[in-house]
Amino acid sequence: MVPVSPQFYMTCFNFKVTGTGNAAPQGVRFPGGYHLTDPGLHWDVNSTEPYPTVGPPVYQSKFDVKLEPKEPTIISPTNQGEAADAAYFKRQDDARAQLETFISYIVAIGG
Repeated sequence: MVPVSPQFYMTCFNFKVTGTGNAAPQGVRFPGGYHLTDPGLHWDVNSTEPYPTVGPPVYQSKFDVKLEPKEPTIISPTNQGEAADAAYFKRQDDARAQLETFISYIVAIGG
């Protein structure tokens, strides 16, 4: 399947930054952090090619910091228990499958 447009998979992470350092990375503004012509926005998720990153380079500290891994905190999308979460994820996957079928059809007819 050839992607028709960029594929965005939105996720939210919360980080707590601590310490007494004084690093001041340049940062980037949104909109403007990437461009619709960036190759990473048109990368096929089924590709065996390396993913071409999108946006500005990742900040590199001059320090080598080793952190112990911590258990992730998973937050329920429904806040109504495992059965409701499973139903939510099934609806999301069903919608994704419908969209994939539709995009495959559009690509197949040359659109």
